[in-house]
Amino acid sequence: MGPTAKELLELTLKQCLSRIPFNSSINPLMLEHLRYEMEKTNNLDKNCVILFDEMKLASGLHYEAHKQVITGYADLGHLGRSSKLANHALVFMVRISTAHLKEPIKQNIEQLQAIGLTVLATVCDQGVTNQAALEKLCEGTRENALAASFTVNKQTVCVINDVPHLLKNTRKCLLKEKLKFKPSKEAKLEYIEKAFNLDKEKRHESKHFCKMCITYYLPILGSSSCPTKMYQCPLSYTSVHLEFWNQMLKEIADWRIFDLNSNKDITNLYSFAKGWQITLRSTIYIWNNLKNQGMKYLSLKSFNQDQLENLFGVIRQHEICNTNPSCHQFVAALKTAVVNSMATSVSSGNCEN
Repeated sequence: MGPTAKELLELTLKQCLSRIPFNSSINPLMLEHLRYEMEKTNNLDKNCVILFDEMKLASGLHYEAHKQVITGYADLGHLGRSSKLANHALVFMVRISTAHLKEPIKQNIEQLQAIGLTVLATVCDQGVTNQAALEKLCEGTRENALAASFTVNKQTVCVINDVPHLLKNTRKCLLKEKLKFKPSKEAKLEYIEKAFNLDKEKRHESKHFCKMCITYYLPILGSSSCPTKMYQCPLSYTSVHLEFWNQMLKEIADWRIFDLNSNKDITNLYSFAKGWQITLRSTIYIWNNLKNQGMKYLSLKSFNQDQLENLFGVIRQHEICNTNPSCHQFVAALKTAVVNSMATSVSSGNCEN
């Protein structure tokens, strides 16, 4: 018996995908597609941020017969390959806002600027490698209202730490330490749990406190009596975000972390407080610049890594559930995800990508 229609379709799709070049470094076809899309937009819609993060891979080699290449070795694109086996993939994603890691960051920004985009910021977590690369890029920047920024082709690029990761780092601290935010006030896990239980009784709810849920830790970043819905909206001329952020910048400067047992000041062992300051100041700077250019609203959802994390989830679920793909499996899944996203028409529904 010959192949079924399904098998023929799968074979045809695999052959089509294999003809699409997808190597390490910037993909010229994706860049050309982005250039084409940007030609139809105005200058304000060309503002973007760069998200980047690493995904763990399983070490292993794979021979690609049609390319006559063995994949699985560390490959830095234009910086060359090495004989070391790759165990992580570094992925950059562009989000429109309506050798060292330093080199890929700068190269990606230059390529995006070349097609007419304005890169407002980089967004990443507080991983040691990420922070070291960004500190290197920010060297020589004069002290001003910005906590961290660098310049590429005379354009200022701000540094933003991924807010969900900042919340996780804050939670991690409170699981083991206590945080003093005023001379006579402090935040501890037991206080947060007590506040949760009191609120639960008031609402007559049956849910239980989960110390790993980051939303329970939000009250330490502001007044618990302040209605959070006021801030669940885009930035605008009339929004209350700026007043709250400026107040928080003053308070965060006084945060001190103490060991629960010895009461020793261990503030220098944690970096999340500095991360909050960098992120708030960078966001304020970006909004003030865009406001002067005529932008009326700015969606803050563009300034986190959620979309990149969603992409990693798609890669891990490609064909079979694979939480630790090899280099070859990662590239194949990433190629499929990117091509699918380009072929899918954008709808005006309620679902968020």
